[in-house]
Amino acid sequence: MKNEERMLQIEFPELYQLAVENLQENNIHSYDVQLAVKEADTGFELILYFGEAYSNKKSEQFTRNEIESLAPSILEFIKNTAEKIKEVMVSDYFKMMKP
Repeated sequence: MKNEERMLQIEFPELYQLAVENLQENNIHSYDVQLAVKEADTGFELILYFGEAYSNKKSEQFTRNEIESLAPSILEFIKNTAEKIKEVMVSDYFKMMKP
């Protein structure tokens, strides 16, 4: 099942909870993003989809050990992605409000 994306909340519920909590601290709700994971050569690729119709994507690869231990590098990736998500959400909002 390599290369098949799966829902993060099913595969790694603790990581999903960490991601959602961190995103909520940045006023990003769980319905503003889709979180997925897929197997990669070195472990797993963590994928966040966001923006209008979830058309934007940020991803990074982590080892199983990093994911299971909720390594600081994952939290850093989520925090950096949260900044990008906020930028896209603001941009999408202004596009929507344009006459």
